[in-house]
Amino acid sequence: MTETPSSQNRLFDRIFRGSLAGFLYLYVISMAGIAASMGYALTHGKSAIDRPTRNSLLILSGLLMLSSLLAYDRGEAFLQLIHFLPFFLLFAVLPHFFKNAERLALLTTDWVIATIPINLYAGVEAVLKADGLPRSLRRIPFVRWIRSAPHAGRAMLMFNHPNSLAVYLVVILALGLGVLYYQSVRQSFKPDSSPGETAPPRLPSLRQRLLYVGTYSTLLGIFSSGSRNGLLIAILLILVYSILNRSNRIVLMAGLISLTGIMAGAIGFGIGGRSLSLTWLDDSRLRIWQIAGGLIHDRSWLGWGLGNFKFLYVDRLLAQFPECVAQRRVYRVIPVECADATHPHNFWLLLTSEAGFPLAIGFTLFIGWLCFRAGRAIFSDAAKDPNLIRSNRQALLTGYLLAVLAFSVFALFDVTYHDIRVNLLNWLALGGLYTLIPKSNPASQS
Repeated sequence: MTETPSSQNRLFDRIFRGSLAGFLYLYVISMAGIAASMGYALTHGKSAIDRPTRNSLLILSGLLMLSSLLAYDRGEAFLQLIHFLPFFLLFAVLPHFFKNAERLALLTTDWVIATIPINLYAGVEAVLKADGLPRSLRRIPFVRWIRSAPHAGRAMLMFNHPNSLAVYLVVILALGLGVLYYQSVRQSFKPDSSPGETAPPRLPSLRQRLLYVGTYSTLLGIFSSGSRNGLLIAILLILVYSILNRSNRIVLMAGLISLTGIMAGAIGFGIGGRSLSLTWLDDSRLRIWQIAGGLIHDRSWLGWGLGNFKFLYVDRLLAQFPECVAQRRVYRVIPVECADATHPHNFWLLLTSEAGFPLAIGFTLFIGWLCFRAGRAIFSDAAKDPNLIRSNRQALLTGYLLAVLAFSVFALFDVTYHDIRVNLLNWLALGGLYTLIPKSNPASQS
């Protein structure tokens, strides 16, 4: 019996939802499900982005291809396109699968709840990798295996770096708080009632309780990752949502308790085995930024090619800082300021040095334009009616906007998009933001 289009849509909706929910743990299987869903959507004309957005992605794709053709190492540059081009296609079909705020809130809740195990395990891993762990425990084979991983005192789990874990959980924190805000609005106000009329309180369901646990347990994961940038962004998110959702006593109390716990832990135990300080911009990072600036100066238009920074860094380092020549020969453990680096700890500098100014500016404008439209929708509606955000999807839009801003700010101090889990979540956040932005002319979408 032939399946109807509606049944096929429901089937691939389920496949897409299940693939995203399990991506954190079974990403190889989930990738197949996401690819199949994308293929169905694209072959059935389900692309749901407007023409300016589609043309913007086509221009960015063209610039990436041109940069790769003229790269220092073309093979590496074309290989690195996998971090961009497939996600452009994914972005084009996300509005089809996200559909509306209610559907998007459902999917987002899946992603938040899925992080509960890794948040708990991150706390265990950080404890087992701590310097103060008794030697009797260190001899246990499982503990010895955990401690053999790099980055002492910092949890990283299945991610390629503790900072990748941190930025993933920061975005999940923003999305989880956004869904809590959205649910609080829906439970407190009836769609067809006056702003002052509230619905009777209801006990939270098991799924909503898990949403609270998943959202706030990310703070344990972020703290265990030892990322100072992640911790700072998490504190700002908690403060923002505590102000926005201050009418919800549970969210307000959870926010205050979380902030107290974070500050007490940072002061008492440090962050990732490091004492609490504000020395983010150490000498090694400034050196790397300086070298990236030199690469940008030499190839401003099309850059050196994606993934080529690591091939050029050491020669530039030794040329600009001759003292590193002796240090790399003498020391068995090379000082950090003279060690190799695969990226400049700044996504925007890396993108400019590897792909050129036009691509970096275009990519920044693409994200910035989405954020501007989202902010304009939120504040323009609030200006017309302060109670409007209490009765529509603007609450969830606020969450997605803050999630995009969170990973954009994190990108100023590190590069984490090489981890496919982080890259996928970032594009899901962008796709959710686009889906929730009011469209002036729906007929223009195709």
